[in-house]
Amino acid sequence: MAALWHTAEVVPLAFIFTFAIALAHAVLLGLPLFWVFRSKGWINITTCVVFGFAVGAVPDGIMTWPIQHAALYAKESVDGAPTIINGVITAAEWVSYVKPVIYCGSYGALGGLTFWIVLIWSGSSGKAAAAVDRSQACRV
Repeated sequence: MAALWHTAEVVPLAFIFTFAIALAHAVLLGLPLFWVFRSKGWINITTCVVFGFAVGAVPDGIMTWPIQHAALYAKESVDGAPTIINGVITAAEWVSYVKPVIYCGSYGALGGLTFWIVLIWSGSSGKAAAAVDRSQACRV
């Protein structure tokens, strides 16, 4: 994030802003997903990466959905191609919409992978699996 700013004075503010957004995503979206998946015994690398991607991509996709502000894009263009023709969003607009969503999702997937690695290295995944096994044994 700091690389996007033109002056060095805003680097601390950009870092704090970026950290706050990442922390909010992790606590408000990622932690509840982890609790649900842990109770089901579904904690593995695939779920951490895929749902990490979703935690990163879905909020960005919702906030930048092009149909919400179609009037603002009516006279815009992407590389010379119009974004809306006769009220219909063009492929150029969809491509310009999807790129940042994938970008944010990729950071979420990286965060999910990092979470899984820390979980494995800390030995918590074995404890979680054992707790799930015990709870399922009590039901039988």
